[in-house]
Amino acid sequence: MLVKRQFSKKYDGKAEEGEGEESAVDETDRLIQDMMNKKPRDRTKCFAFVIGKGAQRQQGYIGRVQSLQTFASVNRDVVEGRSPFSPSEQFVENGKSYLGQGTIVENKAQVAAQSVVGSGTTVGAGAMVMKSVIGRGCVIGPGVKVTNSIIMDNVKVEGTNVRINNTILCSNVEVTNASVSQCVVGHSVKVSENLSEQVVLED
Repeated sequence: MLVKRQFSKKYDGKAEEGEGEESAVDETDRLIQDMMNKKPRDRTKCFAFVIGKGAQRQQGYIGRVQSLQTFASVNRDVVEGRSPFSPSEQFVENGKSYLGQGTIVENKAQVAAQSVVGSGTTVGAGAMVMKSVIGRGCVIGPGVKVTNSIIMDNVKVEGTNVRINNTILCSNVEVTNASVSQCVVGHSVKVSENLSEQVVLED
């Protein structure tokens, strides 16, 4: 009812006297008809996700992603089981972590609980992934430590004493012999020196 009224007139949170479900349906029908009569360039598009009622209510999940922090939070909700979606539908469960098809975890490497590693990714010898989401086709080099981070597809992180902490690395990023903490690194950026508390969108 609230959503329907927002498209027609300002809603002050109070229902009008005598107003019921029938009037809401009529109002929605008028809204749809008005939208259909508009020219294509003026047409309004409205999308909705409907959460189930009663026993079905637990099957739904909504997370508003309006910042990098909330983007990271929604990813962690899925990994940590706070949503009804399970990575086990597309990944192989490995203890309390999930590995995609063709993922290679080399000798003495660890993918700890609450982590997801995408298909075709290699986690090098002695590397550690903790509470992180790693995309497809990545290379996490020997000895690298990734904690509380999101690494998108086709990223390479290699070198000595490399640490990735509380960071988002976008696709095709390359990190070599550098540590990155509390940063966002944009698509295809190459990092070769330590970064902390920065947003880096280009080389």
